[in-house]
Amino acid sequence: MQRNELTALLAKLLKIDAARVTENARLTDLVADSFVLIETVVELQEELDITLVQEDLDGVVSVSQLLDVVTAKLA
Repeated sequence: MQRNELTALLAKLLKIDAARVTENARLTDLVADSFVLIETVVELQEELDITLVQEDLDGVVSVSQLLDVVTAKLA
């Protein structure tokens, strides 16, 4: 899956305009609270049939970093 497809999926799951989901965007700027972000990660795992553990997400603050983690899991 291409990064632009992952970005579009993330926008869909967050229910926000895809134009807001740029590689440089901070995840906390895209969601109202951290619970929404956790739900989104769970939905992302289900949608892509991957497993992300806490260690995978440690230090992840931007869309780009999240896409790096997801891309590595899909490889």
